[in-house]
Parts: sequence; structure tokens; C-alpha cells
Amino acid sequence: MEISIASLYSGSSGNCTLIRADGDAILIDAGRSSRAILSATSELGVSPSELRAVFVTHEHKDHVSALDVLSKRHHIPIHIAEESAVCIPSKGAMTASEIL
Repeated sequence: MEISIASLYSGSSGNCTLIRADGDAILIDAGRSSRAILSATSELGVSPSELRAVFVTHEHKDHVSALDVLSKRHHIPIHIAEESAVCIPSKGAMTASEIL
């Protein structure tokens, strides 16, 4: 199994890391716009259909900005601690049904 890790964004303007293995991919954090993240993954040859999940380290905006769009438009599951999910500054806190 070959595993690759790419830091897409790192810093106060957004954080996102792509991890790939055997045709599947996950994101650690999604702190830029969905468009920016999907553009960056596309440059690395990863389509949205290959993204299996987003794992969120904590609720700060520079780690969660794209969650709404990635989960709703692209149906990518979000994995986040409940304590962080209820603090997300978006269109309201995530509900328990959105937390995996």
C-alpha cells in the first residue's frame, strides 16, 4: 500500500491536509473554501468522488470553513468531536445527525 500526504494549506488563513492510499483520500481539516480545496486536490489528481471523509481537529474557522459545502454538495462525511461540532461558527451548529 502506498500512502501519500500533502499539505494543501497551512496557517491562519486556512488548514487542510490530503492523505491518499490505494485510490481513496481523506482530508484533515477543511479551512479554506470548498472551491479552493477541490482545486488543490484536483491539481494532485484527486476528484471529489475519491474523498471519503473529512476529519476535523477542532472548530476554529481556519479548520472548518468548507465543511458545509463539502458535506452537503459533495456528500463527504465529516468526522468531528461533538464538543467541537456544536461550536462551529457557520449557519448554526452541526446537529448530532451530521456528526459521525
